[in-house]
Amino acid sequence: MRTKTKAQKMARIADAKKAENIIVLDVRNICNYTDYFILATGQTSNHLQAICGEIVKEFKKLEVELLGLDGINAPYWRVLDYGDVIFHCFTEDTRRYYNLERLWADADKVEWEKKTRVSKKEEAKK
Repeated sequence: MRTKTKAQKMARIADAKKAENIIVLDVRNICNYTDYFILATGQTSNHLQAICGEIVKEFKKLEVELLGLDGINAPYWRVLDYGDVIFHCFTEDTRRYYNLERLWADADKVEWEKKTRVSKKEEAKK
């Protein structure tokens, strides 16, 4: 699986588990230890666990190795390290406090949402 595709898939899984404010950052030109960061917000510790658990489950099915997991018992921030892609899931307050978006402001944002086709019938309703 291509690295960018992997990052986009993680974002879509997080979205399906109701994560909010999901951002995929291409850090290849500014970071020497990974290619992409995904930042996502969850509401509670249980929500963070559900989001990360679903990503781990789905990537295990794809035989993509999880290299590291941090914050398994932390109520506010969890990190999944897949080497070329690192997924961060925070509570809103923690995300605001650490502000990784500012730290990696030079990174390019990557489109991750699935494009949905609008039928001609739906378009006519507009």
